[in-house]
Amino acid sequence: SVPANYIKKQTLVTSERFSFSELDEIERTILEADDIILEIEKIEFENMLNKCLEFFHTLLNLSKQVGELDFILSLCICNDKYSWIKPEICEDGSLSLQDARHPVVEAYLPPGERFVPNTLELNRYDASIAILTGPNMAGKSTFMRQVAICQILFQMGSFIPAKKAKLALVDKVFTRIGSGDNLTSGESTFFLEMKETAYILKNKTKDSLILFDEIGRGTSTYDGMSLAWAIIEYLNHNSEPGDKTKTLFATHYHELTELERETGIFNLYMDVVEKEDTIIFMRKVRKGRARKSFGIYVARLAGVPVSAIQRAKEILEGLESRKKTIQFKSNEPTLFNMDAIKQEAEEDTLKQEILSLEIEKMTPLEAISVLNRLQQDLLKKKGN
Repeated sequence: SVPANYIKKQTLVTSERFSFSELDEIERTILEADDIILEIEKIEFENMLNKCLEFFHTLLNLSKQVGELDFILSLCICNDKYSWIKPEICEDGSLSLQDARHPVVEAYLPPGERFVPNTLELNRYDASIAILTGPNMAGKSTFMRQVAICQILFQMGSFIPAKKAKLALVDKVFTRIGSGDNLTSGESTFFLEMKETAYILKNKTKDSLILFDEIGRGTSTYDGMSLAWAIIEYLNHNSEPGDKTKTLFATHYHELTELERETGIFNLYMDVVEKEDTIIFMRKVRKGRARKSFGIYVARLAGVPVSAIQRAKEILEGLESRKKTIQFKSNEPTLFNMDAIKQEAEEDTLKQEILSLEIEKMTPLEAISVLNRLQQDLLKKKGN
């Protein structure tokens, strides 16, 4: 038996559970305690905020000073830990970075792995535009970003991650390095790319630094290559030596490397070593042009099925067998083999003419006459 004031709460297989009024009161107190605590915390928090408001401007200035101190201290730590150097200031508008590094990438490398430093020399005269080629994942974008970061660090008075550096002040650092579709305004990636490119070309000065990454990739190959070619020529031709804008131009259009024949333009490439059926990214920038794009190798590394890789090789061999070299006439570069384009256009015209014939409405004599004319046209074109 249990005391009379016990109230049964639950019956189990081998036992029963009871409670009584005093215990219920304790339970209610505990359950209500959370709400009471929350209310007390809110009151105390509001009191603290009101107290802080009395010192708002003092605290705001203090936080700015602490933030600036933290920023300067962070730079000092980087200077010491990663051996940053004091760059020299030059007045001729040139840019010289020897063994420069990307500070963020370097800081997050796995233990034991070292960042591969790279060198870049640009000026306003005979080396104003560098065309950078190389496969995806080789480090082109990292190299371009580290150039911009070094320039900005220098300009704000910091040491920079390099072995040696000599830099001039710039008025703007223009970049066109990738973007996503602007769906809300109906602007495609390519349209946005062209808008940004137009802005850069209109607002650049001889004191600017331009970084272009794969201009023209958002449209067809011929359109994209033509635009990239024309943009490089515009940068090189529309300014006199001494007033040219320093430009780093990364591209997958290897045909653009032919522009090195023009004064002021030179080629760089990301070094890659082929080993059997794979490639090793050396992360090193060297003078010259990339031998090929290595796109199929990169696809294999990404895990694309073997059958698709093999088929891609077959298609590539077929396309390369028809590829023509870029020819220069009268010292003026032509981007494509014009004879090949003309022949392709003539073949398309012939196809359209044949498809438009209404054979069922023609007499045998008319059909023979049309066939004879087409044959004579082909013979003339073949003779030419």
